[in-house]
Amino acid sequence: MISYPIERWHHRYKDAIAAYKHAGDVFDRSRKSGDAVLIANAEDDFKAAKRAKDDLEIFKKGRIWARLCAFTNSYHRSSTTTTGTSRSSASSPATFGPCFE
Repeated sequence: MISYPIERWHHRYKDAIAAYKHAGDVFDRSRKSGDAVLIANAEDDFKAAKRAKDDLEIFKKGRIWARLCAFTNSYHRSSTTTTGTSRSSASSPATFGPCFE
């Protein structure tokens, strides 16, 4: 179905946000411990999680995301007008998330 790329991005973004928050918590705890090696490792993990999150945010702000959303909207409209009803509940606008906000 056409909604899969959008749902896949949304799932990856949620995972990246969770990893970023977790890495931030670990980094804060490691700073409290005072162990230089632990702090350096936690800082590297935090930076990697931030890069992953930022990459997904840049993708969303870019032209590829806009084209994907436009194509999804177009496909959804054409499938609704062709059959008279939506082909499945997975193609309803509410499940696409960021494209329809």
